[in-house]
Amino acid sequence: MFIQVLSDGYEGVDMDAATELGIRVSNSPGDITQNADSVAEYTVLLMLATARHLSVALASVHDPSIVKPGHGGSLMGAKVCIVGIGSIGAKIAHRLLAFGAHVTAVDRSPTRAPKYIPTSPLDDLKKAVADADFVVLSVRATKENTHMIDADVMSSMKKGAILINIARGSLVDEEALCHAIKSGHLGGAGLDVEEHEPVPLDDPLLTLPQVFITPHEAGLTDLNVRGTVEYALSVLANIKANQPIDSQLNNPVPRRVSLSN
Repeated sequence: MFIQVLSDGYEGVDMDAATELGIRVSNSPGDITQNADSVAEYTVLLMLATARHLSVALASVHDPSIVKPGHGGSLMGAKVCIVGIGSIGAKIAHRLLAFGAHVTAVDRSPTRAPKYIPTSPLDDLKKAVADADFVVLSVRATKENTHMIDADVMSSMKKGAILINIARGSLVDEEALCHAIKSGHLGGAGLDVEEHEPVPLDDPLLTLPQVFITPHEAGLTDLNVRGTVEYALSVLANIKANQPIDSQLNNPVPRRVSLSN
């Protein structure tokens, strides 16, 4: 048996259970399917939309009683810290450098980062985000990093900083985020993911004009859909030919089936 996940993330699969049941699991690497390119483009969109108060600006067009926002922040000259400099993080960094941003990163394996991106170990997270105008989350979600961006980390971020999350909602303590924005410590947040999806209509983050929320759609482009389908077909072809799968995530022992009556 085989499970092919049609995304780079695979936290929805119980890997221990699959391995125990003899089921092989494979994901769809973003650098191959071009999900990484799609998400990187969307990250820039979220950064600009949040920094330029786009939600309020759009609302003011439809309702003249809403005061349009004043000046917003620019990416030119901004300091950006990317948390997780894998395939998506590296693509984000490449695009931000073209905007004239100053990019640093933090990662569990700093040596995998592009040589032109100063990268700190994850243990230095609070120090790494302290001077950033934007903190961008592009790290894989695990049980160990649930709410890695908590009240303590947010308090170490500079006043007015913006949090961007295009990874997984479980990475952020949303109650702490709401408090940090309401108190004025953080300038806002751009979120394509939340801990509970679809986003509940009573989510307090929806009431904050400083927060720009989209429905987990960063990777939904023609480029990524085509690349994902082509990759899945190539995996199926390899299985049929009894060839190894480069993206296989586990190594289960095939289960023996009893043929007794």
